[in-house]
Amino acid sequence: MDTNVDKSITNRCVKLMTVHQSKGLEFPYVFIAELNEGIFPNYKAIRYRKENGLEEERRLMYVASTRAEKRLFLTESEGFNFHVGINKYPSRFILEIENGLINVDGDIKQSLYEETKKLIALQERKTGEASADFKMWDYVVHEHFGEGAVTTVNQEDESCEVLFFKERKTRHLKYSVLKYVSTQNIIPAIAWTKWEECGGDNMAPSVVCAFRDTDFQMSININADAYEPIVVYTGRYTINELCDVKMDSEGRAASFIGHYYGDYLALKENSENSELVYLLSISDRWYYE
Repeated sequence: MDTNVDKSITNRCVKLMTVHQSKGLEFPYVFIAELNEGIFPNYKAIRYRKENGLEEERRLMYVASTRAEKRLFLTESEGFNFHVGINKYPSRFILEIENGLINVDGDIKQSLYEETKKLIALQERKTGEASADFKMWDYVVHEHFGEGAVTTVNQEDESCEVLFFKERKTRHLKYSVLKYVSTQNIIPAIAWTKWEECGGDNMAPSVVCAFRDTDFQMSININADAYEPIVVYTGRYTINELCDVKMDSEGRAASFIGHYYGDYLALKENSENSELVYLLSISDRWYYE
């Protein structure tokens, strides 16, 4: 539909419009802007309408692409996407174009495409049942706080508690500001190592944990400066292919569950009443005897 402004323009110019408004129209040259994951396809469309939302976004991409008579230009930008809470990465729609059908102007790093694939994998996890969202011990990354481990999940408001490795602090955050990172390919190397000091918050006791083959020794002290620990746990541990750790103490002592993240081990007492989470960082200054 033409407006009075359109009728008053006689010179050649660039027309800006939404994809919906372009239906049924054709132009010699068409530019599709902001082809970034989370923008096009739109994050909210996928988040709230699941697979139907993604397919509607893909149909819109088809409509936009077929408006061009001579040449189609696809653009994406770098920077930070504040609506999604992550860096900008190329849209999956760019990756879906067959080789030979697109000419790339400039140098788009392969690592950017890899990040797009990770985001797609995360979205696919979230388009299933509610339980397919973040779960306990998921390895996540935040733009500012870095890497961390999910320790509790609230699916009703799509939020979770995350224990961040570097600052050793637990934060309550929305799913949308976190990026999932798979840990299944990490090969455990726990044997004959020392895992030292950690805490889920400032009030957490200091912990030293040593592993050898299949048995462990863990010392807990409320006062980090005291020489003698208040509790010493000994027992056996197991670790599966997903790097989940289970520590069974001897006798009636508490057992622990956790997850292994390469340089870190997140642990909590295997009890419904226990909220304290330990974060242990690896060190080679000590050996098990």
